[in-house]
Amino acid sequence: MFVLPLWLIYELLAFQINQSWQGNLRTGTDLLFKGIFEFLGVPEWNAVVLPSLFLILYLLDQRKRILKTGIKPVHFAYMFLESLFYALLFGIVVGGFTGFFLVQQKVHMNQSLVNLLVVHLGAGVYEEFFFRLLFISGTVIFFRKAFNKELSTSYPVAILLGSLLFACFHYLEIFDQPFHLDSFLFRLFAGVVFSFLFIFRGYGICAYTHSLYNVLLLFR
Repeated sequence: MFVLPLWLIYELLAFQINQSWQGNLRTGTDLLFKGIFEFLGVPEWNAVVLPSLFLILYLLDQRKRILKTGIKPVHFAYMFLESLFYALLFGIVVGGFTGFFLVQQKVHMNQSLVNLLVVHLGAGVYEEFFFRLLFISGTVIFFRKAFNKELSTSYPVAILLGSLLFACFHYLEIFDQPFHLDSFLFRLFAGVVFSFLFIFRGYGICAYTHSLYNVLLLFR
């Protein structure tokens, strides 16, 4: 429920800029996700419509359970402020930690501020969905089922593998970014921090923290 508005805002703005459900001015994980639909011969708009329908049906099915939790609109405001606090803290902690070893290089993109803003908003939604919600949860379940491992073992493995995958993902050809050890270490440590944030505070706050940090980065 918390992430839904952020996701819809990103999708609508990205569609307006690209004039399609695809386009280069989208976050990388989004391009890959919609690319699967294109590969299967399914119109890309289904990548937005189908998840929306699923979420709506799920919320309707769980409405009684949701009401019993006592969730109020003001709680979402608190979660947003919490995410903003983590986003501000994130740059200090992660950037400072990386700075002990190497000077992080800035990547300059030849895009307008509005275009970068849209891409950065989507990064938190999609990257945290794939690398944290799906990958970490899936890896933990796999290790517990396949090897009967305890959480104390499966979570560290999931965090390390997910963070490595997250860092390496940014050097795919679609991003056109050269590999630098400093940026790799930054993203690796960022992946670890986001992983802990996901485990202890959930997907919603993790996604907003990532998106807000990216947005704040544009104005520093």
